Amino acid sequence: MMNRLGRMARRVRTLRRQSALLPGKDDRARHRAVYGAWARSGLQVLAILMAVLPGLLTLISIPAQAVELVNLELSVTGGTDDMPRQMAETAAGLPSLVPSSVAQASAGVPEPDGDGRRPEGAVPLEQRVRTEPPAGKEERELPSGTRRIEQRDAACCSPVIEDRFPLDWALADTLTPLLLVRASSDNGMDYTFKVCDDASMVKGCFSSRVLGDTHFWRVPAGKLAWSHQYFWQVTVKDRGTLAQTVSDADSFTTGVRQPVVGSQLATRGPDGQEFDQVTGNYTTTKTDVKVAVAGPPLSVVRSYNTFDPRGDGMFGTGWSTRWDMKVVRDGSALLVTQPDGRVLRFGAKGDGTFQPPPGMFVTLAEVVGGGWRLMDKSATSYVFDGDGRLSTISDSRGRSQDLAYDAAGLLSTVSAMGGRSLRFTWTGSHVTRVSTDPVDGQALTWTYEYDAGRLTKVCAPGAEPVCTRYEYGSGSNYRAAVLDSGPYGYWRLNEAGGEETADLG
Repeated sequence: MMNRLGRMARRVRTLRRQSALLPGKDDRARHRAVYGAWARSGLQVLAILMAVLPGLLTLISIPAQAVELVNLELSVTGGTDDMPRQMAETAAGLPSLVPSSVAQASAGVPEPDGDGRRPEGAVPLEQRVRTEPPAGKEERELPSGTRRIEQRDAACCSPVIEDRFPLDWALADTLTPLLLVRASSDNGMDYTFKVCDDASMVKGCFSSRVLGDTHFWRVPAGKLAWSHQYFWQVTVKDRGTLAQTVSDADSFTTGVRQPVVGSQLATRGPDGQEFDQVTGNYTTTKTDVKVAVAGPPLSVVRSYNTFDPRGDGMFGTGWSTRWDMKVVRDGSALLVTQPDGRVLRFGAKGDGTFQPPPGMFVTLAEVVGGGWRLMDKSATSYVFDGDGRLSTISDSRGRSQDLAYDAAGLLSTVSAMGGRSLRFTWTGSHVTRVSTDPVDGQALTWTYEYDAGRLTKVCAPGAEPVCTRYEYGSGSNYRAAVLDSGPYGYWRLNEAGGEETADLG
């Protein structure tokens, strides 16, 4: 291999000498001759390398050694070497592919043919005109496209239902409840309410008409029944975009809402204890007078409840008897005071009868001429006059007692079958004496004393009167009175807000 390289070097030197001695040849000719020889030599070198390359791959590598590079300079006699260096000098003097007369700039450019109009269907040119800001405090216009986006959003968006009433699983204490919805939209809205018997909203349904801008609807009378669960929903439609939103199906149950405290009076604790740990109420009963008669008992049985806020009872605050029974109107409903002090609410059915509280087997209906008749599960009947006062009590066999009132509307006598009766004597707004018919020529009389409307002393008849005294602790029944009024929430003054302190009193 080294011999071949040596022969190639000697050939290069020979070519150099020959190129220098070529007479009458210009530089270009000499260069072509030299470069042609070099090219032929290069091809020979390439062929040699391809032949020996497989052997070189198997040679043992040795450390590289630095060698001196010899610059081969081509000297040409008879002229100078002015080979152009590409990308470094100009092409001045070289022939051009385009005549210079065409490439040179002209002072006058001819106008294009045509009338200057844009082709049909061409994209219009952008117009950018600088405008001065408006003077004063005029509101600036919205950015380009904002109005179109708002119109698109309004067209695609339905009304938003924000709230509904009554709430899901609510107790409706009337057969004509008010359904209400609160919704929002950019345009006017139409409302359609629907009530059904089941959650699928397909059975036993009835609807309102389309209500324009009226977001509430009262269920007509005769559509609902007591102690029944119903489902309702509302459809809100935007009159501008015609988009609509249908609410979820909420349920409500028709039932009579009872007084929070009054309905729990006379409730005893476990094993008949007088104190009820659930309500905190203490109750006790005392029998004063008892006359043997046929039919309903002729007696005075007093029941006391610490949570009873009423002070208009015959025997003072907290005490109640059968003779304190009464009926009071409460809107379309009726509040009925029971012998043990409980106050129960009955809902009107619309046909002259009233729905009793849940779990109570009694009937209450209007009577001809005014008033009401209440009958319990033992068939004992209580008749009230138009003023709500108890007028007659009778049992299942028709044996009755009649109550009479004086000119002031206070109970004076209770007469039973057989002519026996009880007589009541009043001082102010409380009973101070209860007397029976004479026995052996002398009537039996019980006396009562009060202090600030509270019963403090009761004395039974006898040779040596036996008296019972009552003492009371300090306290207030204001909380019971407020809760019985049916508020949505009740907080005492200076109490922190929140569910934890609500209705604690």
